[in-house]
Amino acid sequence: TFPGTVRNFGSTALQMCLPLIYQSVIVAIGNKAFMWDYAAAHAIASSLGLRFEYIDGSEINYLSLVDGSRVRDFIIIGNKQDVDQFKPYLLRL
Repeated sequence: TFPGTVRNFGSTALQMCLPLIYQSVIVAIGNKAFMWDYAAAHAIASSLGLRFEYIDGSEINYLSLVDGSRVRDFIIIGNKQDVDQFKPYLLRL
């Protein structure tokens, strides 16, 4: 079982900002959002040294999303240690 707490605020932008504010928070966002929902949070997270990547560890290719496509899989945001610890729980879904 997952040892943490799961929350959904109903706002992709708000959820993506949580790891920027709280160090031990990990966010996993599904593929219901679009490029414009991710781009600013990605820039801020990267500037703070946080990981912002697909669940499989690959980078997000924004060029493939310009046409309005949605991201292809979960995106996970957080510090390296917590992301690595959290990923196995998502991969079971």
